[in-house]
Amino acid sequence: MSTNLSDKDLVRLSGEPVGELFPLLHRSHALVPLVAVLAFVPGIIALTNASLDTATSLWALRGLDCYVADSFDSWLEPGQGADESPLKYHPPLASWLVAGSFHLFGPHFTYAPFVPSYLMSAFSVLLMYRLVKRLMHTSGALIAAVLTCCHGQVLSSIQSPGPEMTELCLILATVNCFLSYAESPRRLWQWSLLGCGLSLGLLVMAGGPVALAMGAVLVLYSLLYRQRQRGGPLATSYNRQVSRMMLKALVLITLLAAIVGGWWFGLMFARHGKEFVVTWLAGDWVGGQRFCTLLMSAADDTQVMRVLQDWMIWHGTVIGWQILGFVRIAKNWLAPETESDGRNARLLLVWFFVGAGLWLAALGNPVLYGRPSLRWQIFMITPGILFATIGLNEVIERRVALRYVAIAMGISLAWMLAAGLLLVPHRVSPLTAAALVLYFGGVFGFAGWQYLRTWKERHRRRLLQVITLGMLCGHVIWSEVTLKVPGSDAQRMAHLRSKLASAEQVAGVTLVAPEAIAPPQVKFMLRSLWPHAPFTVSNSWPQSQVVPIPRGQEMITEPYLVLDWSRRDLAIPPAPAGGWQVKRLSEPIRFLGRKLSANLLIPQGVQVSLGWLEE
Repeated sequence: MSTNLSDKDLVRLSGEPVGELFPLLHRSHALVPLVAVLAFVPGIIALTNASLDTATSLWALRGLDCYVADSFDSWLEPGQGADESPLKYHPPLASWLVAGSFHLFGPHFTYAPFVPSYLMSAFSVLLMYRLVKRLMHTSGALIAAVLTCCHGQVLSSIQSPGPEMTELCLILATVNCFLSYAESPRRLWQWSLLGCGLSLGLLVMAGGPVALAMGAVLVLYSLLYRQRQRGGPLATSYNRQVSRMMLKALVLITLLAAIVGGWWFGLMFARHGKEFVVTWLAGDWVGGQRFCTLLMSAADDTQVMRVLQDWMIWHGTVIGWQILGFVRIAKNWLAPETESDGRNARLLLVWFFVGAGLWLAALGNPVLYGRPSLRWQIFMITPGILFATIGLNEVIERRVALRYVAIAMGISLAWMLAAGLLLVPHRVSPLTAAALVLYFGGVFGFAGWQYLRTWKERHRRRLLQVITLGMLCGHVIWSEVTLKVPGSDAQRMAHLRSKLASAEQVAGVTLVAPEAIAPPQVKFMLRSLWPHAPFTVSNSWPQSQVVPIPRGQEMITEPYLVLDWSRRDLAIPPAPAGGWQVKRLSEPIRFLGRKLSANLLIPQGVQVSLGWLEE
């Protein structure tokens, strides 16, 4: 049989062979030490720059409540005695981990609230590496590890004692275990099912409704699961049997998850009823509007814009490759080259559309700083990273035309330009940023394609290597540049904390604040330095409120610490009756729009050494 070849085909066949850009990526054993370094080192930069804001301080306070809990009820429901705590109905696992960090390092250690998030981020990098090896073998695993360890939202979540990193770690553990079972679903009981049930149950304790969404993804994936694409009626019958076996496995996983994580939900429902269920599902902050009114801007449409701006910044360097990977996955769904490609495409697309729908629905709930939408952004991190990994892997394996490489690179550069404009004080709207993305993406893409198409193979190979390494290095640099650093309020608070940390033991701590609502940052600072001292919040300076005398204690032999966040004249207040002396410990500092001053109330006849103030 003869074949007719055109002049273009002859030129192509006589040219240099097209090879992969980085063959080293297939040597999985040689990359394990590098993956371990990626798991732990980049997060240290985020950890050392961590500081607490109003939202994250509430999670730190919740962990502190678990740390000082003296009964099972107060440990089971941290913050139950604090009516102003908006997190009392949220899942408790992250708070328990923070309490364990306090027991290990002490609540006075500055980075103790962030250690669990840092460790969970490291485990997430390792689990992501394992997941990509399972889905794509070894070629894209290292790329996924780099994208995960330096992802903007991952680094931002390390700086929070909240549940975000715990959720991500448990999501990846659940998917890894389930895919391990799906490789050979011939027996109902396997150790991987036990791991999947345990991970999903712990996810109920960490992420609440995120576990329900993850369960929905697994159910849809099982219904669409196909091991044999061809084979006629026999293949159809076999696929049905496999799907039924996987659904039975999901029932077993659900039972295990209910045993591991459902007991807490049941106890809370028995105590609080419908109010708990609604708050647990929506992720609302109970009474959060009080904090909005006093401590931060009110929840309105600007919160949605802020969430969208953060999302644009976090995806600044990989958006073009995510689009390229999404296109490849869509093609694999419609016309898979192999059976595993089709299964992976169904998993990722189901995961992406379920997460995107829930995230968009959460944006309609304007709670403080868009906190309910953060859990769904965490839920979508994995498919987003996998899309970018697949897109870059297509370039590395030379399976995509050069014009698409140029377009993806142009979109990423334009997105970085648009997101960079959002970092300046005068921020542009997301619509303007999107227009810039379309414009500059088209310009860069067209120019790059015209430039690449004229080169020889060895020139294209070198340039593509530079582009790929440049984008990965740019992703790392961009994530570090956009990382949140302590602001002026946090720096002043850290200085005050360092000074108070050297103080002697006090008999009690009182915070004078308007409407008796304490800023969570100040409250955590005081309670972490003296976790077992009586703590009260007052709205004025009368002795009956500032210095509560414990019952049965006729004489106080230790001073009281009073922080005043309500006065604007900044004059030292008059000493309470009874011979008290008032000693100002620090010059007033500006914090959240008010002046904050520290004062020591010394009982009559008590000698207190104040030499530490001179340090």
